[in-house]
Amino acid sequence: MALERIALGNLSIVYERSVFDHRDDLRDFASGLVIRSWADRGDNMIVTLGGDGTLLRAVRAHAHEWLPFLGINFGHKGFLLSDPATLSAETTFESLSFPLLENELIVDDRTTRFDSLNETVVKTIGPSIVKFKIGLESLSIDVAWDGIIVSTPAGSTGYSRSVGGPILPHDANCLIVSPIAAFDPPAMRPVVIRESEGCSIHATAPMPNTLCIFSDAEMLAEDIRTCEIAIRKSERSVSLLMPSESLDDFRSRAYSEQGFKFL
Repeated sequence: MALERIALGNLSIVYERSVFDHRDDLRDFASGLVIRSWADRGDNMIVTLGGDGTLLRAVRAHAHEWLPFLGINFGHKGFLLSDPATLSAETTFESLSFPLLENELIVDDRTTRFDSLNETVVKTIGPSIVKFKIGLESLSIDVAWDGIIVSTPAGSTGYSRSVGGPILPHDANCLIVSPIAAFDPPAMRPVVIRESEGCSIHATAPMPNTLCIFSDAEMLAEDIRTCEIAIRKSERSVSLLMPSESLDDFRSRAYSEQGFKFL
């Protein structure tokens, strides 16, 4: 979905037109007193109105501007987003740094580099499983899966979680490598690795299958027979803003989402 952007002084509003046109509450917030008050006080940030996908697409499109992002939830889960009902003209924000994944993809001797905030995914399209060789530090393992997810702590509440991956605090110094439909070895579970080491993946799809590559739910490559990809923590990061008064709540979500109840 295409993003649109409106500038209000140093503040920008980013949204998806197809959602904007059908959501009265989103349009009212975009034109309301709260955002205009933030613009009037000189807040320099990119405000996304929508769901998690809107924030991820905005980061991909505008991260090079080095501005902080404030995601406001008009979608569903919104783990990294703020509830519009809790925001006011007086709300102040704290900036949290979220590391990116640096990806180097090689297909047919062509190299493509890209970053991911949540996860990088390699998976099959077709009826057969894919053979992966996964390198972790100085170790390697040969597996037969439908796909593989390499997730940041920020992405641990998304696709990785749906296949049994753990939820991590946003500032944990690690990544998660998760199988999609593990066939061999059948008991393979998601593993947590040091972010400083990263991992390498070599994938080969048997006929008639092909491979596709996703970054933060956006397909970057398809109809591939074989590929290599090196994934590591990037030196680049993204700043996400959280309301100061709900910062403790955000930090506790990694535990409360897994069933812990705080006294």
